[in-house]
Amino acid sequence: MERTKKTKQTAVRFDQATWEWLEQESLITGKTPSALLREGVELLKAEGKVTV
Repeated sequence: MERTKKTKQTAVRFDQATWEWLEQESLITGKTPSALLREGVELLKAEGKVTV
């Protein structure tokens, strides 16, 4: 039997300008906004700026 990884969900609010920027980055990179946010969190964790 395959084990699944437990995940946590978090709601994040953005102001309009930030959301528009995130949508543009999504179009440029071809990644979903969620994927971009996950990558950003991983980078912050790697730099020791965020703990989970």
